Amino acid sequence: MKGWIYKISHQRADDNKNGFPGMCYVGQHRGKSINERFTQHKREARNFEHNIDRAKESKFAKLHEAMRIARPENFIIEELEEIQDEDINQLILKLNAAELKYQKKFNSINEGWNIVDAPKSSRARVSTEKSIVQIANENGVTYSSLIHRINNIGETIEEAVNHLKNYAIKPKIKYEYKRQVFQSISSISNSKLHNKYNLDKKTIERRIKELKNSNSLKLRFDKKKNENIYILIDEIFNPKRSYKEYSVKTPEGDILSGLIIDLHKELIKRFPKLVPEKYTTIQSRLKKENWNTQQAFGFEYPPDLMEIKPLIEKKGYKWAISKPDFKKQNSKPVVLKVRKEIFVSQDEFSNTYGLAKDLVSDHLNAGKTPEAILDFYDLNP
Repeated sequence: MKGWIYKISHQRADDNKNGFPGMCYVGQHRGKSINERFTQHKREARNFEHNIDRAKESKFAKLHEAMRIARPENFIIEELEEIQDEDINQLILKLNAAELKYQKKFNSINEGWNIVDAPKSSRARVSTEKSIVQIANENGVTYSSLIHRINNIGETIEEAVNHLKNYAIKPKIKYEYKRQVFQSISSISNSKLHNKYNLDKKTIERRIKELKNSNSLKLRFDKKKNENIYILIDEIFNPKRSYKEYSVKTPEGDILSGLIIDLHKELIKRFPKLVPEKYTTIQSRLKKENWNTQQAFGFEYPPDLMEIKPLIEKKGYKWAISKPDFKKQNSKPVVLKVRKEIFVSQDEFSNTYGLAKDLVSDHLNAGKTPEAILDFYDLNP
């Protein structure tokens, strides 16, 4: 059996420079390769949401938050040491000792992305396959699942047992409608009696999710069966909305009404520089709560630029390099107050001053003003 000690550090994909020199994460892995573990880190980073409770639960939160902010593709993994031992207990002890050694060497606890020291002797200890079988039986988990998580995922026995126990006691999700209990959303969508308008599974799934998020569905817990049962309502099975007509005021002052597809055909002929090329773009915009009809057709500043409008029209600000294209504007502007200039995007601001895009993004996300960023790099506005 073998395992690895690895180091994760920042390295920009475009120029191979480290934007966070001196910072790294040191970890250990038992599985096929450290690249397998790196893929898991990147996936978890993309799914990371900053949440205090979640951060406490996850020992990788500090690393994953950094990877999420600076983007996973701008990080690399390096093998520091490969360790082998026939005894899994001895292998774990060696890995723990080596991980702690490298954490101290690179100061990855105080100055890096590690949150806690590597364990010294708290890992669950086993010396034979027979003992793993015994542990599985004692904890009421399957041997095959336990050995898979230890050997292929690289978890300690304690971590694997806890995961399998939590999974086993996690309540099953079921759905109740008209006093009938369904095992899945698929079974509901296949019921001709209950799904009389023949809605597809995705539509029903989306409507249930929206109601869950707004706490509009009652939840009943069946303790005996260990089941969470959502009580569905008639609204979920309503027929799809009929085609909706919209009204829009053109730059020339006239008002047109009709279906999106018909309005698009007419307006793109008259205003090709403003109206998006595809009517589906207008459809998707109107599905969002913060877009109105004027904005969707490109006749008004899009939502992300509405706060910019009074600066341009009333306070003497100017577009720094280029004007926004309302047909495809989907980026947030950068306002440089000291020069009364507005950059249509972070990329435009970065390119103008020769700064790395990801570092500019990091600074802005941290709450720094454009002026403060330029001052940080000793640049004149």
